[in-house]
Amino acid sequence: MDPADQEAVRRRRSTANRTLTILKAALNHAWREGKIPSDEAWRRVRPFPEADAARVRYLSTGEARRLLNVCDEDFRPIVHAALLTGARYGELTALVAADFNPDSGTVHIRTSKSGKGRHIATALHGGGRTSNGRLGKLASTPRSTLPSPFTNAGIPGLPCR
Repeated sequence: MDPADQEAVRRRRSTANRTLTILKAALNHAWREGKIPSDEAWRRVRPFPEADAARVRYLSTGEARRLLNVCDEDFRPIVHAALLTGARYGELTALVAADFNPDSGTVHIRTSKSGKGRHIATALHGGGRTSNGRLGKLASTPRSTLPSPFTNAGIPGLPCR
């Protein structure tokens, strides 16, 4: 590993943090079951700071177009909505037509990952709609069956989650 490669260092620290979490869970379980006399030793161990920070990567217009072009027809509306809103897959599949306000161009996410609702401004202000008019009627496709459109579009470094 090249110590100058900051992304490689971050990935290794992130892996170490995940391993530490699992180890601490196992040690805490053993301590609660009375198999270890004290939890003092591992309570002092801290994870690496900012190792799990999200990587920000924006697609260019060309990359977004290529991504949409390689998506299966049934999956394309979800990808298009994700590009317009930045919402997560689960948030998009939970949308109903009433969640989209065409007058303001906003989408109401009723329950987000944090458990709170939010409104997202889209590029569709003024009554616009997705290419096939189905922003609020997105198909629900199980994640495990989804292809990797980023790979198919030739866009490196982005997993399909």
